[in-house]
Amino acid sequence: MQDYLVWNPNPIAFDFGIVRVSWYGLTWSASILLAYFIGRAIFARENKDSEKLTLLIQYVFLGAVIGARVFDVLFYHFDEFIARPLLMFEIMNGGLASHGAMIGVVIALFLFAHYHPSFTFVWSLDKVALVMPILGALVRIGNFINSELYGKVTDLPWAVVFPLSDAQNLPRHPVQLYESLWLFFCFALFWWFYKKDSRPLGFFVSMFLIVVLGGRLLIEFLKDSSTYWGPLSNTQWLSLLGVLLGLGLFTVQQLKEGSKV
Repeated sequence: MQDYLVWNPNPIAFDFGIVRVSWYGLTWSASILLAYFIGRAIFARENKDSEKLTLLIQYVFLGAVIGARVFDVLFYHFDEFIARPLLMFEIMNGGLASHGAMIGVVIALFLFAHYHPSFTFVWSLDKVALVMPILGALVRIGNFINSELYGKVTDLPWAVVFPLSDAQNLPRHPVQLYESLWLFFCFALFWWFYKKDSRPLGFFVSMFLIVVLGGRLLIEFLKDSSTYWGPLSNTQWLSLLGVLLGLGLFTVQQLKEGSKV
């Protein structure tokens, strides 16, 4: 019989009695810290006011968390929310949707650009799209430590058993790690494009939608989703919509660049 990895960690990294620090929270903290250092490099290269970087990160973080929570509740748990509206504030019990985080970030960046005109909305959105994959990669590691968002049952040798959250104790695809690796790759690719030569504004937004969400759409086939609309899950339809939007934006960019030649 195949021996599978039984993943049964303590999700709490440090317990000081009154204050408990989770590994998931640490991955969010690490992502914010990493965003700061990458942002410094981008601001220096593009001669932007570095004093605004911390403020930009705050906008992005709040937009991501609020958007992720609101979207998760309204899109995935709407019936429960109608019966119990306070569910929206029970963030300590989990429930953050990455697609909602994207929407929240877009709204936050629109507000940031409105109050700080030296940073245009398109510039801010494009640079955040460049950095976001590596931040998402760290958060997906946090999902793995929490034993959440696991995949379908499989007999592959790298399958993982998640006794903390799977009552069946069956070997499953560690899709959190699949997606984390994909997002690390996406960031490396985007960063290579960024350092190689200049790209038109909006390039990384379209690449994020096409490449990142395209990978998400495919990885979702391995997730243990229970809500399907036709051949795809609800999350896959959202990802497909993002891919199509990205293809449209990329096509427009190419037509504009072609007209300049």
